[in-house]
Amino acid sequence: MMNEAITGSRQLTRAERREFVRLAHRVGKIVASDQKFFERFPHRRYRVRLAGRAEIEHARLATGIEIKKPLPGFAHYTVVTNIKDGVRLRFFIVGREGCDSDMSESQARGLIEKVFGASDITEIAASFGGYGT
Repeated sequence: MMNEAITGSRQLTRAERREFVRLAHRVGKIVASDQKFFERFPHRRYRVRLAGRAEIEHARLATGIEIKKPLPGFAHYTVVTNIKDGVRLRFFIVGREGCDSDMSESQARGLIEKVFGASDITEIAASFGGYGT
């Protein structure tokens, strides 16, 4: 039952379930760092950071979608938007390795809007009761 809630109709093998749980602990720490970031900087809604390997592998197991290793000279980055207290949206992008991910609020927002579109991200936030709705 829990397996279906996490992965839809896809069934994880016993080894994949163990790996999923093991990775969940590591991902929990990464997600907690996002929460701390937004608590430290309450005026921020957006963040870009280097993705943790555990995040990528956990997402692969959860979705069943193969997330390919970036080409040499590139890396996975996590883009996070703080929709409201306790609700954050994370997605992965590929960028040049070694890029400065310490972006300003407007740079990070611009990146998210390029991926989703300004109205789409606002609509997503509103569906969770965020961004002032």
